[in-house]
Amino acid sequence: MAGIGFELRKLLRKETLFGDIQAMLYSVTVFSGPWLFTCFCLAFLGVYFANVLDTYQQLMFRATVVYCYAFSMVFTGPVQMVTTRFLADKYFVGDAKANTPAFITSLALTLPIQAITAMWFLSMVNETLGYKILALLLYLVISAIWLTMVPLSAAKDYNSIIAAFFIGCGLSLVAATSLGYRLGLNGLLAGFLVGQLVILFALIMRLLVEFELTNAFNKELIFYFKDKWTLAVTGFFLNLGIWVDKFIFWYSKEAMEINAPLYSYPLYETATFLAYVAIVPAMGYFLIKVEVEFYDRYRNFFEMILHRQPLDTIRGVKLKMATTLREGTRTILLVQGLVTGAALYLSPHILQLLNLPGLYLGVVRISMIGALLLGLFLLDVLILFYFDLQKEVLAASVFFCVANAVCTHLSIRLGFPFYGYGFTVASLASLILVAVLLEWGLRNFEYHTFTKLPVS
Repeated sequence: MAGIGFELRKLLRKETLFGDIQAMLYSVTVFSGPWLFTCFCLAFLGVYFANVLDTYQQLMFRATVVYCYAFSMVFTGPVQMVTTRFLADKYFVGDAKANTPAFITSLALTLPIQAITAMWFLSMVNETLGYKILALLLYLVISAIWLTMVPLSAAKDYNSIIAAFFIGCGLSLVAATSLGYRLGLNGLLAGFLVGQLVILFALIMRLLVEFELTNAFNKELIFYFKDKWTLAVTGFFLNLGIWVDKFIFWYSKEAMEINAPLYSYPLYETATFLAYVAIVPAMGYFLIKVEVEFYDRYRNFFEMILHRQPLDTIRGVKLKMATTLREGTRTILLVQGLVTGAALYLSPHILQLLNLPGLYLGVVRISMIGALLLGLFLLDVLILFYFDLQKEVLAASVFFCVANAVCTHLSIRLGFPFYGYGFTVASLASLILVAVLLEWGLRNFEYHTFTKLPVS
């Protein structure tokens, strides 16, 4: 998240309600902008076209967009993770010129493989050529947006970033609504694609304005994958873990076949997406806490080492880091606990507002609890990355992925009353594991630092 901390500090320094709201909006947009805005778009279009388009067209559009986001997250995850670390190392030595070449290189490494796999997948879908072209373009654009968010965090003009998402998603809604009436499924996809293209174009232009383009490619990033292979594997399993429960539901016997290999389980998908939206406040707040308060303690810790301060002084700074984390976690549990509690209480009204049957209620409520646990798990993973405990993060990511797959499979076998419990149990178990790893890492932080860094 290099770069956003400076902007957050400037906003919070105003000590006004508007400054606090801006800071929260920035952190939420950078952390979860693409999928958050898409959730709102899909919800609106689903309600809007409920009585206009036939069921097949609605399900195909929804499934196509969701599949694009799911597989783009999983398969861009390895490149995102390695590129993030590569740029962080470059920023540390003051090399901002590596930003744009690294972005172009990440696109070159990812999009050709993405295009080939997407064309293979779409070749099995019994639809028109127009649909397949639009679906392929949408998949590649969404993948590019995920990759753009990595170097973009170094740019300071977050007003432009937020404006790009608002305008792009607004255009997606307007264009999809207009073209959907006239052209049905292809119109919906084309309209939605227009808005996503605007987002991507705006973000890339922001990059090119902020950073000069010295070289088209950065070969150093390619070789970086050999040294940081644990990050690449972590990026894959972490994102796969987030989606694996949906994959299992999609290809279970109870799933709805839309147009093989496109399947859907609307009840479970809707429940989990609503749950994810409910944890946005916690993610935004914790990002502010980490990027402002914790980062200051973190940086001070290394400054004490580099300036050869006494060990007791260094441990005192470490204690302040631990205090900041614990206070932040308590505040998150309080704030998000209230938000989740309100969401649980209001869930019947939310379902009614979205025109969803009461059958969803139980799955939505248990998924909200699971999403809260997942959010805490991901935030602890972020702190482990600060401690550079890459193998520990990899172990936690693989554990979460496997646990979510196994528990979800068991919940399906146990029957409908247990839907959502697999995801929640897996999130709880993973949270416990990563909390233990975090406590261990924090307790031994100075030891790991002295053994890894070339300090003499």
